[in-house]
This record gives sequence, C-alpha cells and structure tokens, in this order.
Amino acid sequence: MDAAGASARVVSGLQFARTLDVVMTKDRLRALLAEVVKIEDHVSAFVTAHGSSLAAVPARERVSAENLMEYVGLRQLDLRRLQLELGEWGLTSLGRCEGRVRSSLRELRRRLEDSLGIPSTEAPPALSRADAERLLHERTCALFGEWPTDRHVSIMVTADDDPPTEEACSVLIGAGMNVLRINTAHGSPDTWRATASIVRRVAARMNRKISIEVDLQGSKIRTARMQSAGPAVVRYRPEKDALGRVVRELRVPIVGASDSLPPPGMVPLRVPDAWIGGLRVGDVLETVDSRERRRRFHICEVGPRVAVGELDETCYLTPACQLAWSRDGEPCGTAPVVGIAALESDVPLQVGDEVQLWLDGRPSEAGVRSPVDGRSWLVPPRIGLNLDQAAVAVAPEHRVLLDDGKVETVIQAVDNALLHARVVRTVKPVVRVRAEKGVNFPDSEIRAPALSARDREILPAVLELADIVGVSFVRSRSDLHEEIDEIERASGERKPPGIVVKIETAQAVAMLPTLLLEALQHTPVGIMIARGDLAAEIGFERLAEVQQEILWFAEAAHLPVVWATQVLENLARTGIPSRAEVTDASMAVQAECVMLNKGPFVADACHTLDAILHRMEAHQFKKLSLYRPLEISSLA
Repeated sequence: MDAAGASARVVSGLQFARTLDVVMTKDRLRALLAEVVKIEDHVSAFVTAHGSSLAAVPARERVSAENLMEYVGLRQLDLRRLQLELGEWGLTSLGRCEGRVRSSLRELRRRLEDSLGIPSTEAPPALSRADAERLLHERTCALFGEWPTDRHVSIMVTADDDPPTEEACSVLIGAGMNVLRINTAHGSPDTWRATASIVRRVAARMNRKISIEVDLQGSKIRTARMQSAGPAVVRYRPEKDALGRVVRELRVPIVGASDSLPPPGMVPLRVPDAWIGGLRVGDVLETVDSRERRRRFHICEVGPRVAVGELDETCYLTPACQLAWSRDGEPCGTAPVVGIAALESDVPLQVGDEVQLWLDGRPSEAGVRSPVDGRSWLVPPRIGLNLDQAAVAVAPEHRVLLDDGKVETVIQAVDNALLHARVVRTVKPVVRVRAEKGVNFPDSEIRAPALSARDREILPAVLELADIVGVSFVRSRSDLHEEIDEIERASGERKPPGIVVKIETAQAVAMLPTLLLEALQHTPVGIMIARGDLAAEIGFERLAEVQQEILWFAEAAHLPVVWATQVLENLARTGIPSRAEVTDASMAVQAECVMLNKGPFVADACHTLDAILHRMEAHQFKKLSLYRPLEISSLA
C-alpha cells in the first residue's frame, strides 16, 4: 500500500474513533438524564404521597415545607455513584442542594438536555439559591435578634447559676456574646429575673441588643437521692510536688455566713457576717481541724463582701471546728465553722457489676461487696430512678445509661418496677453515680408529658423575660405541638417568644422531618443539636454523622440551628483548650448559632470562639468551601 493509502486509513480510523466517542458520550449523557428524570419522578411522587403532612403548614411557610419533603424523598435514594460521575462531567453533584432541591434537579436536567440538543419547555422552579439563603437569613434574625455585624454565626453563652456582675456582663458582650442562655434546671425565677435585668441594662449601655433564651427542663429521668450521706466535711489542700512539699499556698475565699453569692469553684470558708467588714490584710483565722492539727488562714486580700486567706497545709474542717480571729497576736473573736454540707454519697460501679434499678424513685444505696473476693455482691447496689411522670416500656436486653452515658447497663430481667441489670461499659474503671444525674433509655419507648409539672409552674415567670424559649426532650410531633401551644396560650396578650426545639433523644432523631414540619407552623423557630444527651442516646460513634444530618434537614426547612454542648469546654472550665475541641469549634461554622456552657473562663472561651468563627467564615459557608487566597500557597 502506498503512503497516501496508509494516511487515508489512519484518518479514517481517527474519524471512526471520534464518532464512537461522540456516540458513547451521548449514550452516557442520555443514561444520566434518564437517572435524573427518575429521581425527579421519585421526589414528586414522595411529596404527593405525603401531601397531607403539608396541609397544616401556613401558606407563608409552605415553600420551606415542600422543599423539606423533597429533600426527605431525595435522601431515600443512594446517589453516591451518580454524584461522582456528575462531578467527572463538570456538572453539579447535588451536594449543596439542601435549600432548593427541585430547582437543583431541574437545573441539572436542563444542562443535560442542552448537551443533547433536547429543547426544554419547563420553567425553572421559583426557589433559587438566593431565595433559600434569604429565607434562612430572615428566620435566623427573627429568632436570635440583632445579626452580628462582623460574622454570620451568633454566639450563645450559658449564664452562671447566680446573677453576674455588670463588669462580667460587659466583658462577655465585648468578647462577642449575642444570646444569653438561662437554664431553668438551676436557680429560681428571682435569680433568672436578676440575671436578665443585669444583662439587658449592660447591653443597653453598650448599645447592643442581647437576646435571652430560657430553657425549660422538660421531663428528664434522673437518679434518685441517696439513702445515706457522707460526713459534713470540706478539705482544703495546697498544691504539692512529688515529694509532698507545698509548692504554692492555697487561696481560700472567705465570705459571710449568710452570703448567697459565694465565688464559683472552691467551697468558701464562711465566717460571721460581722467579721467580713472588719478583716484586714495580715489577720489570721486559726482552727484545730478534724485531725486535731492546728491550721492558720493568713488574710492576704480583703474586699467589700469577700476576703482571701492563704493556707500552707492541708486542712479538714467539720461543723465541730472553731475559728479564732486574731490581729497582731491579739484575739478579735471566736465562732464555730458554719455552712459545711454533708458529702454527697454515691454508688460506685464497674464493668461486670450487677445493679438493681428501681423505677419508683426509691432512694439509692451503694450495696455491700463480699469480704472474701471484694468483687461479688452480698447486697447488690440499688439505684432509684425518678421518672418525672414518664412511663418507660422496658424489656430484657434494653440498655439503660446512667450519669449521662458514663455507665452503660443492660437489663437482664424485669420484675414490675425492679430492673435487674449488669454494667457492660464505663468511661473509667470505677464511676461513682450520684443523685440527680441524667438517665437514658435509648432502646425503650418513653411516654411523658410534653411539659413537666415544674415547667408549667415556672412558665409565667419564664415568659416575663424570655425572647426565646428552649423546649427539651421532644420525642414526637404531638409533644412539640402541645409544648408550643401551651407556651403561646400562656403568653396571653404578650407576643409569643421564639422557640428552639432541642434534639436530644433517639426518638426525636427518628422523627426529625415531622418535627421540622410541626416547627414550621410556629415562627420564629430553630433547632438545637443538644449533643450531650444525644450522644448518650444514639452512641458516641454516631454523633458526628447524626449532627451533620440534623444540619442538612434543618437547612432544607430553612430553619436556623444551634450547635450546642461541650464547645470549648476545657477552655471555659480551665482556661486551656484541647486541640480536639478547637477543631470541633471550627466545625460549628455550619450552624447559625454556637452555644457555650458556663465556666470560670467562659469569657476567654467566647473571645476564642469569636476569633475561630471569624477565620472559618472566610473558608466555609454551611457545607460550601470558600477559596480565599492562602498565605501558604506560595512556593517562594
């Protein structure tokens, strides 16, 4: 064959290859289009089949309810392979479609049709990306109030049990706090009113608007009181080195006997009220402690309501001890030690232990171990459970989690109100379970009043001061409807507060779409991922997965989310953050609000969280990664 013939054959072969590629490309595009049409049909059929669920949603919220239903229908399908292939073709992978499901599918379909030369006659759905973001933004502002001027994620800070000083409020607001949270599980209506009043007064002076969220406790199952208590004693122990030598004197707060606002943290030494105003630096408070050892507190600081005494030896004080006040060796007075509470008793548990769980709230007892092996029980420990008007359908093999998940037990047998259980997991070798600790039944059906008796009692006081009310332990749509209906009815002529629905049970996660549909009937409303109880209910292994799913479904309903529990917990409590919790805090940028728990260093935690959010908002919005210029992008 001559050169010309060979060349013609090569050209012919190339043309055939190109024609084959085009044919294969069109065949694959047609297959992709068919898959997308099939998905659209499935989503439409799902919404039609569940149309009755939308009937109660007000017209103004209907577009969000329909989008939520479309997202529920979409997430019934396994789209992983399709998403990867769409990405290879340079098409949307549907990975950011939460806020506008139908329009995302329609846009994808039109691009495939355009590529195949198929005319499209359908107009795109009305809900655009901008519309979805606007709805979420409006509802976030309606719920949390003033939008932060320099970031789009708000910071919620949990108030301490006692009213803060104006200075402490000023520091928190300056550090970036936007919402103050009051937990009604602690304190009283008078304390909450005082806290709210101080915060609003300081915020007004700083020309800031701080919203106040008040959490109702809900019907939470807790461990009962202990039958016996330990001795009334307090131990003060200075810091020592490995050889037992004192490294630093212990600084003990000293307050009046009737002072209701002791400093947080250490148990204060209480003296007669008349002494507080007379104490001077250099004075000495001397005592003989419970071990017959003489101990001295040297006064190093004094203030209007509190003094500080330095102690350089370990001291055990009981109500039988006496205090002698002296100045320059001259006696100034004597008084008995007061205000020392009995040590809280507990039930020590370890893996393998038998334990009796009583559903009738009877007091807990520690049990008696065998003196022979020290392991087996002569009398097994008993833990009473206060059900708070709840009814629990338990059965053998169901799990019961004690102390907010620190101890996992499995029911062996059920005898009316008595559960025979065995400890199968603990967070450390021995966990001491005390009174008033949370109990979870992740495998059992729980029926409980939507609002506890105490919630109903304090509700009028809560509504006096709350911009937002947090509703707890919601398990079903009827629970949520009943709680919000009660809150709206109790509000009377007053504008009802915003509502935050706390997702903290396995039942709530399973019912999440229906809870969101109910929530859309009441505005303003948002969702809280209460990760503490939620982790105990669903297992720590699933928490990372489930918290993301809650974020996605809430975004589909265009509802704001609060990312809560243990955010910068070490920093708030000790002043030093862990590496892991800083990374966790950075993930919170996907929510609309982040909650900090209380602690001595909560202002530092708030300032740090503010800085983290500032930085992360330049990199991420919801699930979308944002590409700003990076300092590490240079090879110089």
